[in-house]
Formats: sequence, C-alpha cells, structure tokens
Amino acid sequence: IALTANALSGDREKCLAAGMDDYISKPFGQDRIAEILKRWLPDNLQEIVGQPPTQSEPPVVTVNSEATESDVIDQKALENIRALQSEGAEDILTKIITLFLDDTPKQLEQLHQALRDKDANTVRTIAHSLKSSSANLGALGLSSLLKELEEKGRTNSLTESAELFVKVQNEFQRTIEPLEFETVKHD
Repeated sequence: IALTANALSGDREKCLAAGMDDYISKPFGQDRIAEILKRWLPDNLQEIVGQPPTQSEPPVVTVNSEATESDVIDQKALENIRALQSEGAEDILTKIITLFLDDTPKQLEQLHQALRDKDANTVRTIAHSLKSSSANLGALGLSSLLKELEEKGRTNSLTESAELFVKVQNEFQRTIEPLEFETVKHD
C-alpha cells in the first residue's frame, strides 16, 4: 500500500502500475487506514484492524483563552495524531511537536540561507518539507505561507520571497506557544 503526500491526478494509477495493491495520500485518519487494511488483510486479521486503540486516559480537550491562538492551530489535526496513540507508548503528539519545534528553526535558517543564495531548488525542497510538517500539526496558516514559498522555488521566481519569509518566521513564532501548551498538558 503506497503512502504519499501527493494527491495529484494520476498518482494512484502510477502507484498501482508500480506494483502497489492500493494507495493512500495525506492527510489521512485512522478510519481511512483501517478501511484500506481491511480491504487487503486476510479475514482473520480484519476484526483487529477495526478496533480503536485503547487509551489509558481520556483525551484532553483544549480550550484556548485567546481567539488568535485558536486560529493558529487546527485542533482536528492534533486529534488525528492523538487517535494514533498506542496504550503504554510514549505520547506520540508530544514527540511530534517536540521534533517540529526543535527542527523547524534549523530548517528556517537553511531556508533563509537558500533565499540569500537565490537557490530556488533548495527553497522549494525545504519549504515543501516544512509545509507538510506544519499541516500535519494543524499550523495551516504557516503551511499556506510555505506553500507559496515552495511554489516560488518551483517556478524559480524568488521575487518578494524575503517579505514572504518574514511572514513565515512570524507565523512560526505564533505556533510555538499553542504547540508547547499541547506538550505540557500531556506531561
């Protein structure tokens, strides 16, 4: 079963032609994974797939005190990650958020350097990576800005990229506090 970030026309056919049995693209939830696995697993394993994971604690619902914070992170994306949590395992949401918050400043510095060097291909690559990780964590505003930057890199048109990069940096700063809050409430 192919898993891809692309959802372009023809991707499914390419995966099937390459020998895959099925195809799923991001974003996806636990229900979609279960649906595809049930289709391909032997009958004796299909019942296990449909069972939701057991949780040691009920999920915590986040209520943001400021309206601006609620606009920064889409809680549905975080809920989708929480749904993948296995009982007794390290908190997956905390792990993903920590990786994102640790790695993104380094990638932003590399992106800034690529913009200074007018290296459109590196701009495209880094912006694409950051766009996907931002979207996975529900930072949709950040993801949208990075998509614009990715497109500028793809078309080798880096005009006005400096201004766009400043917006990316500012939007990333806005994501830090709400994401850190998510990690604190699971400690």
